[in-house]
Amino acid sequence: MKRLAIRRLHLSYVVSFVVFFSLLIPAFLLIDYVEKQVQKKEMEKNTRSAEESYRLLQSLSKDFFDYISKKYVSNKGVQRALELALEGKEAEARTLLFRLLYEEYEELRDMELIWELQFALPNNISLIRFHAVNIYGDDLSSLRTPIVIANKTKKAHYGFGLGRTFVGIRFAYPIISPDGRHLGAVEISRPTHLFRREFLRISPEGDLILLINSSLLRERVSPAFIDMHYSKFPWLDGWHYVRIKSEEEENGEERVGTTCPLTGEIFSLPKDVPLKEEFKELLPLLGSGLQEAFRKKGNTSILVEKDGKLYAVGLVKLYEPEKDVVLAVLLTFSRSESLELASQRFNLARGLAFWGAIMFSILVFMYARKVEEATLAYQKLRTISATMGSGLFLVDRDEKIRFVNEAGASILGYTREELMGKSINEILCRYGKDVESCSVYRAIIHGENFSGDETLMTKGGRVVDVHVDLRHMTQDGIYEGAVIVISDITERKKMEMELYRLATTDSLTGLYNRSYAMEELRKAKERSDRYGEEFSVVLIDADNFKKINDTYGHDVGDKVLIAIVNTIKNNIRAVDIPVRWGGEELLVIMPHTQLKDAVSAAERIRSQVETLRVGDVENVTVSAGVATHRRGESINEIIKRADEALYTAKRTGKNRVVSEEVA
Repeated sequence: MKRLAIRRLHLSYVVSFVVFFSLLIPAFLLIDYVEKQVQKKEMEKNTRSAEESYRLLQSLSKDFFDYISKKYVSNKGVQRALELALEGKEAEARTLLFRLLYEEYEELRDMELIWELQFALPNNISLIRFHAVNIYGDDLSSLRTPIVIANKTKKAHYGFGLGRTFVGIRFAYPIISPDGRHLGAVEISRPTHLFRREFLRISPEGDLILLINSSLLRERVSPAFIDMHYSKFPWLDGWHYVRIKSEEEENGEERVGTTCPLTGEIFSLPKDVPLKEEFKELLPLLGSGLQEAFRKKGNTSILVEKDGKLYAVGLVKLYEPEKDVVLAVLLTFSRSESLELASQRFNLARGLAFWGAIMFSILVFMYARKVEEATLAYQKLRTISATMGSGLFLVDRDEKIRFVNEAGASILGYTREELMGKSINEILCRYGKDVESCSVYRAIIHGENFSGDETLMTKGGRVVDVHVDLRHMTQDGIYEGAVIVISDITERKKMEMELYRLATTDSLTGLYNRSYAMEELRKAKERSDRYGEEFSVVLIDADNFKKINDTYGHDVGDKVLIAIVNTIKNNIRAVDIPVRWGGEELLVIMPHTQLKDAVSAAERIRSQVETLRVGDVENVTVSAGVATHRRGESINEIIKRADEALYTAKRTGKNRVVSEEVA
């Protein structure tokens, strides 16, 4: 039979595994396919968004530059300057242009609306660079494609361009005289770091970095500027990027450039374009995905995962105007929260599929084992509960006891048979006035768990202190009963009471100690301040107590102190609290007592002590100081006033009572 049971068990495992993988593998394949389709659509959407961002940034710059250029193109002074240049008077033309536009250029540059401003003649020869006025007369045909196109077509042209110092958006506009003569072109440009700032205004949660074609960079930019402003992009051969620096370095760096001979102004560029730290950490992760994206035609996007977060990296290729050569690549970075949410849902779907397959497989396995395991579980419960020192009760939904171990029956003085089928409230709620005051009853009625100390009554009427833990059992949200564990804590309670007594009383006199007195004084003060309930204190000190100790010994001194304590107890009310305040000093807290009544009580104590005879000690006397609490004052203040009254009693002859009024 045992071998047969093992074989059936093995068969159950095999069947459950087959069912598990038959459900799980198709579900995972389907989820993976749908997830890839969602990611593909989201990447296409991100690519369109990156392209749209670039177009929008171009449009924002173009609208402004169109407005500015119209002023320059239609400016009669500008047209006159270009006419002078065409007549061979280039120096005079440069001076006129500088005087006309320099202040406005500086204002726009300070506002970072433009960066470079350049005028060229119809033959593409540079007339004046406002950003570097000492450089002119060079041929721009190979460097400024927008100027070449504007001069050639007599139409405005814009696009990304690479100059001798930086790469940026360049806009070129032809200048035509009123009589139709072509006078030249004007070019306005903005570098990439300004372009990036516009992007951050549009997409504050994202960022971008610009990669420059290394071969074109080496052709057009001097090695010194390359070393100063650009670095090789280590994750993609043949591309450079504007060097990344911290914002602090950027703000604190020296500006390097050329000097204007007319004004002494230094014209220069920032050394780098920073990238947010969150996105810097993604660069090493781009790897083969970036290389594959570069090999594809057109623009695309890459999905990168880091620390459980998903990021979309858009790749927009920027071509050389009028040429099929990629001049630069714009990498846009953004966190894809929509894909993260989708990924969470797909992972949840995988989890649900996984656990669903497990649960179904378990059900298949459990079906053949259900009865045997239920029987085994009950046997284990009886075995475990039999070894428990605490009582264990299982209660059904009707509050009837369906299981109790031997310890539970023993604690309450019953047999197990007597308790089976009884109402738990009838057994555990016998001690007290009514069942409604029973914590166990209230916990069951209100559907709450309970843990706390309770006092129960045994079958024979004996009171026992127990700790009760009650936990409700539910199945599919339906109440099925409760588990109750009770532990006998009678001895622990006795020990706690003894420890409390030792902590709050004086071992010699049996009076409360100073710490207990401070708590009672605090309560009395609170009642006095809140409700106006008067209370007084009497501070009593044995006269010549040191002399008694020195003459008769400490044993006799202790007997004298105990005799004084007994006299005090016999002459105060039940509500009054006598305390050993310290040494031979005793304190009596007298609630609801005015000063005159407290003085009378103190005088009664003094006169009774005066009659004491303790062994050979015949002259036993005490002095007392009395004070009444004043509303709002601290405990220290009333004790101080009583102490001052006591000091007066000592100073004026001892064996007397002095109140705060006399003191």
